[in-house]
Amino acid sequence: MPDRRRTEGNPVRHFNRYLSTGVGEVAPITREILREAEPDMARRPVVRVG
Repeated sequence: MPDRRRTEGNPVRHFNRYLSTGVGEVAPITREILREAEPDMARRPVVRVG
């Protein structure tokens, strides 16, 4: 089973911080976009950022 760790907090705040400073985590935003685009967890692509 894939690792489902997630960053806590509001994804919109993470996104705004990333846009304004260029610093932050892209994972929460990516997760939310994928969740909305594909509700079925089994069909979502696995995205790994290193």
